[in-house]
Amino acid sequence: MYAVVKSDMNTVGSSSLLIKCADDVDLIVPETSNVDIATEFNHMKQWATNSQMDINLQKTKEMVFHRPNPRTQRALSLSVQY
Repeated sequence: MYAVVKSDMNTVGSSSLLIKCADDVDLIVPETSNVDIATEFNHMKQWATNSQMDINLQKTKEMVFHRPNPRTQRALSLSVQY
């Protein structure tokens, strides 16, 4: 299976990234991508169907990373007593 995945699984967006390790695949779609996560995931599901493979939706997770907004962060006040 790894040889098949390595050779023909790809992303739709030019800035999206696939990280493949054995039977796991991480799909990274930046906010600045020219396609959204739904389009990328639907592409992966179609690839799995065409390759006669299943995606285990029970183990499929979405994680969103972002930088904190500096305007909404509170200043940390520290009191030091000697």
